[in-house]
Amino acid sequence: MTASTTPLPARSSRAAALVVAVVAALGVVALWWVFVATVPGQRVEEIALEGSTLGRWRLADGARAVLDVVSVPFLALATLAGVVIAALRRQWRLAVVVPLMVGAANVTTQVLKYVVLPRPDLSVGPAHDNSLPSGHTTVAGSVAAVAVLVMPPRWRWLGALAGWGYAGGTAWPRWSMAGTGPPTSRRGCSSS
Repeated sequence: MTASTTPLPARSSRAAALVVAVVAALGVVALWWVFVATVPGQRVEEIALEGSTLGRWRLADGARAVLDVVSVPFLALATLAGVVIAALRRQWRLAVVVPLMVGAANVTTQVLKYVVLPRPDLSVGPAHDNSLPSGHTTVAGSVAAVAVLVMPPRWRWLGALAGWGYAGGTAWPRWSMAGTGPPTSRRGCSSS
């Protein structure tokens, strides 16, 4: 093997994963601080909300149909399907990891939203529910992760592509129904 194809030792892979996780967490906090916890960020939100009222009705029906799929029964069914597929593949650890990962992702989102990263009232405009991070998008992302985890290795690319489409397809209606872009808290959506 050449140096470029030699796999990294497990220790290096873990260190790289830790660095990526820390950078991602810092990115979330930075986005929250800039777009939710500051007056300029909330002003951007108000401007976006006001501008989004033009033409929102054109997207509302399609967006609502996509968002209505996201529910507790849907998440439970997707999780159960992941467990069954993992068990059929005799991947017992994976059958245990799937529900733990789905639960951890969705509980973490709710804790971040309501406890760790609240939306302060800075008297910029009307009070809004905090929807950063988005529960709908977290559900879609965790279902996408289940698809990638339980697929056989040669088909994971397909699971990743389908998951990317589903998660992105869920995030977009959240933004269009709310009237803002991804980093801000939104009005007009359920608080999930």
